[in-house]
Amino acid sequence: MAAFCQQRIGEVTDGLVDLLLLVIRRIGAKSEKQVKKRFLDEIQTVEGKQKLLRQVAEAALAGPLWSNGI
Repeated sequence: MAAFCQQRIGEVTDGLVDLLLLVIRRIGAKSEKQVKKRFLDEIQTVEGKQKLLRQVAEAALAGPLWSNGI
């Protein structure tokens, strides 16, 4: 009887761990989707986005920061 109970406790524990891992994966996937959505919403609401992107590109093409005297 003790061996059966020990085996059953192990099965229940394995099932609970599997369920916990599934819940954690779902929470992670949902939060990642929310972060991406918020990020994309913020990018779309930035005024002068093209100007900012042009400035970033020009700065990147200018070379390393230390060669510009910054």
